[in-house]
Amino acid sequence: MSKWRAYGQAVHPKKWWEIALCEYFKIIHADKTENDLKVVSTSRHLVVFEMKYQSEQVHISKKTIIETISPELN
Repeated sequence: MSKWRAYGQAVHPKKWWEIALCEYFKIIHADKTENDLKVVSTSRHLVVFEMKYQSEQVHISKKTIIETISPELN
């Protein structure tokens, strides 16, 4: 992970994961747009987010996001 990514993750964790989640969805679900996602919370291993038109919260592993947006780390 670059120093910039590590810095952003440490200083602005919720916003950082929101940006990372948007990158993830661009790769996995190109039909979902950035405006549809909102990070509700983060924990040690999970990111909890909501989609704009869904009332449920969705959990996704931080590891899954990182492995998808930064395959060079695998």
